[in-house]
Amino acid sequence: MPPARFRVIVSRFGLANELPVEDAESALGRKITQFIPEDAKTVNAATNVGIPVVLRSPSTKVALAMIGVARACLERRHADTMHGVPAF
Repeated sequence: MPPARFRVIVSRFGLANELPVEDAESALGRKITQFIPEDAKTVNAATNVGIPVVLRSPSTKVALAMIGVARACLERRHADTMHGVPAF
């Protein structure tokens, strides 16, 4: 698949001592398009009871970021379909 079809998403963003965004983008040769913040407490609590974090804690930053990723995927797929690009 052509590189233009891929997006870089960072999860667990905001941890201490993490690689600066600019350094990561430079190393990858690409822009990071979306960030999912670190929130182990919320994610683990949802996982432990078997409920997706977007349903158990929908107003948290981590859930909103995940919803944003899903929305971007759907929008991209819709745009591709409108322009005759086959869905994968």
